[in-house]
Amino acid sequence: MPGHSRGRTILCSLVLAAGGVLVAAPSGTADPGVAAAPIVHRLRVHDKAAVNYAYWTRYADLRRVRTGFTGSVLGCLPGTDSPASLTATMRAINLMRGLNHLDPVTFSARLNDRSMLTALMIAANRTLSHYPDQSWLCYTRAGARNAADSNLAYRYPRINPVGVVRMYMTDDGAENRSVGHRRWLLYPFTTTMGSGTTHTTNAMHVRGDTTRTRHNPAWVSWPSRGWFPAPLVPGRRWSLSSGHRHADFSHARVRVHRNGHRVRVSRIAAGDRYGMPTVVWHLHERIHPRATYHVVVRNVRIHGRSVDRSYWVELFRPRR
Repeated sequence: MPGHSRGRTILCSLVLAAGGVLVAAPSGTADPGVAAAPIVHRLRVHDKAAVNYAYWTRYADLRRVRTGFTGSVLGCLPGTDSPASLTATMRAINLMRGLNHLDPVTFSARLNDRSMLTALMIAANRTLSHYPDQSWLCYTRAGARNAADSNLAYRYPRINPVGVVRMYMTDDGAENRSVGHRRWLLYPFTTTMGSGTTHTTNAMHVRGDTTRTRHNPAWVSWPSRGWFPAPLVPGRRWSLSSGHRHADFSHARVRVHRNGHRVRVSRIAAGDRYGMPTVVWHLHERIHPRATYHVVVRNVRIHGRSVDRSYWVELFRPRR
């Protein structure tokens, strides 16, 4: 159980069964409670002004939004978080997806309600689990089932509707070396998610409706290629995913240069336990907020053929 030290944060992401890559899609019927997605989806990542504008309007300007949580652990009242909170969370997710030219997701009222039941359980017990049992305070069967399909977060003394998205995308901590939270938010085929946020916890249902008709880029990286806002850099833990379900990163080699100078890196994870096949590496130097990073990932195996991926990340400090 986490303590109450100031700023304590823990995350927990769901894992597919060994060898699983794609999730089983629930009913393809649209939920009547789906919220509208932002009109602009795929960002012009080579246009610095466009990325800068999107950063402010879909993330930075929304950091002051509070959860508006109406429930209470006392009495186990789930309540809701405010429409403004849900909108802020969804816009932040779709910013991260848009930077990789992924189609946007919407929130389902049904999945939001289930996620709130899960978030309430986490808040009452001050710990995380994808498989809570009936001994948990504020236990509900629906909340427990939802936990198995959700990214989970706890932050004391307060969580933020857009900050939680950044937490998932950063995926800090030794237990998150495979960046599972990040990979589920960037899963190309997802159409619907759900979110419930209390004052200190979030549950984000990431295994909602899916469809193969969604845009599936050949590569998805974080940080993404092109212009990238420095405040969104996930520390030194970077990743690259393949849009090919049979991609094999087990023998991939990663090289990174900053402004032409080689950066020492360590590959820390590779596999397909979460979302799409992915390789994760750690940079052994501090991140420079105004620098060009050239990333080369060699020897990705796809159907026995070796494939290389090369791209540039242009970090910048967003300005009004």
